Amino acid sequence: MRIVAAVHSSLPVTDIAGLRQYAIEHSLHLRIASEYVSIADKYARDNRLGMYRVVPTWGATEAFLPDDADILIENTETGKTLAQHNLRIIDTLFESTGFLIGNTEALSSQKKPAIEAIISALRRGLEAK
Repeated sequence: MRIVAAVHSSLPVTDIAGLRQYAIEHSLHLRIASEYVSIADKYARDNRLGMYRVVPTWGATEAFLPDDADILIENTETGKTLAQHNLRIIDTLFESTGFLIGNTEALSSQKKPAIEAIISALRRGLEAK
């Protein structure tokens, strides 16, 4: 999974520096839509986006652009949903990977059925992809 910054495809920028310049040239106070409010706020500060406002969202964040926000901080696996909503990724904030970490001694205890159930559920989820 990746956390990315995306803009509507009609916005003539290809990266965060371009967005910053566009905002300066057009005197924009950027609206940043995200479920990740703290991450979005830090990203805007770190990238010196000037005047901005973080718009908290809960699901269907893609629908906020371009009318209700200028930039989206969102998670994505493939970027397909973003592209379907005419959004373009301009930056990747970070990537994450899921791992199952366990104590091998627990497999020889009464916890073994529960551990096997978790592993089975995770495998089914991966196979569904």
